[in-house]
Amino acid sequence: MSVLRHRVPTAVTGGRADGATDPALEADLERWHELRAAGEEWADLDHGLKKRLRGVENGVAGHFALSGRWRDGSRLDLPAEVKARYTVPVARQRFTLTIERL
Repeated sequence: MSVLRHRVPTAVTGGRADGATDPALEADLERWHELRAAGEEWADLDHGLKKRLRGVENGVAGHFALSGRWRDGSRLDLPAEVKARYTVPVARQRFTLTIERL
């Protein structure tokens, strides 16, 4: 069952959009919005730390134990003409949702 029940006017969204009337969904969205900045800050720190510590297999920094390991990987190098011949477009394969506070 869909939680979306009515349309939001064009003046609010710049186009037509479904409107939600589920209080639990609205509460979750409010909490998501509250935590967003903290999550973005954490993600930035996580990315920066992992970049700075890449290659450290064992270490200690203050009260933190650091351990890393290398894993083998693989890469497929194909000539452009071969890749183009076997690349097939797929409609509606990837979905990205953007949430903005009104």
